[in-house]
Amino acid sequence: MTVGPGLVFDTETDVYPNGHDHLLRRLAGLAAPVLDDVLFEEVPHVESDDDDDDDDDDDADPDQLRDAYRLRAFLPECTFEIVAGDRSDWLDVPAVLGLLNTVCEALGRDIRFVALPTDSQEAHVIAAPADAILRALADGSLVLAEADAAATSGRAYERAALDAIQARRR
Repeated sequence: MTVGPGLVFDTETDVYPNGHDHLLRRLAGLAAPVLDDVLFEEVPHVESDDDDDDDDDDDADPDQLRDAYRLRAFLPECTFEIVAGDRSDWLDVPAVLGLLNTVCEALGRDIRFVALPTDSQEAHVIAAPADAILRALADGSLVLAEADAAATSGRAYERAALDAIQARRR
């Protein structure tokens, strides 16, 4: 059974800011034209030096959080915002999918975004009508994953590689 279009993407960005807004736009395209009128924004967290005891926040952007990204979806009649708590160079896929699904629900659209299983740091996300997802789950033709499964896999690989390197140095 074909459920819906999908997108495969690396959950590690190696850039600041991470580009959650670009990912939101790419994923929204899977549900075109449902989300065509939605604008997405990523407000990056404040980059701070942990050793800096200077509390001078006069130049700080009031929209920036110290420890998390803000992800926003602007619709003609309202705005939705979710906090993406990962400050590292990994995309917060659960926050991204949560925002997209919230917007679809608010618009009264049956499209939902879900993550598929992966054994790498590449996330596999599909967009499909909720009833099609439920039918595919019921007949066993679709298996879902936790939204952060790809990043978890990637982080585990990095930890294992670092441990192996450190073990060789001993």
